[in-house]
Amino acid sequence: MSKRRQNIFYNEQHLFERSREVNNAFQETSDRDLLQEYDSLSSNYGRLLGEVKLITSVSDRLQNKLNKANEKISEQNEKLTDTVNLLTKAKISRAATTIVLIIAVFLFMLSEGVLEPIVEGYVDNDIIGFALKAVIAILLKPIEMLIESILYKKARKKAHHSIDLNEK
Repeated sequence: MSKRRQNIFYNEQHLFERSREVNNAFQETSDRDLLQEYDSLSSNYGRLLGEVKLITSVSDRLQNKLNKANEKISEQNEKLTDTVNLLTKAKISRAATTIVLIIAVFLFMLSEGVLEPIVEGYVDNDIIGFALKAVIAILLKPIEMLIESILYKKARKKAHHSIDLNEK
């Protein structure tokens, strides 16, 4: 038994030992009924003290197991949260890529159908048309990052809102 547990029951143990001393002192009296009753009470107290020590020991072990289980659950919950966050980011990235692809097709059609004829009317140089398409291509990645950021903020706001509703 640990030192801490021994200290917890110090007073009870001391009382039990004192009751045994008193019981031994009673041995010299002539009142046998009182002596037997006191002996019975003292024995029962000793038995109960032993049971309390055992129950406390079992309770401490169960509490330790419970603490370890809670720790494990907490670790698993963190892993699960990380996985959900990664999946959410992947889903948002895929959606952003789809949106950027649609924007790219629209910009390509706009540059081919509207801007290129205007540029060719003013400038007789194909390099400007290529430069315009290169600028559009270069802008696609920042546009994708912006869309991802917006979608991620929206998803986090939605997640916080659903958590708030669950708590109510």
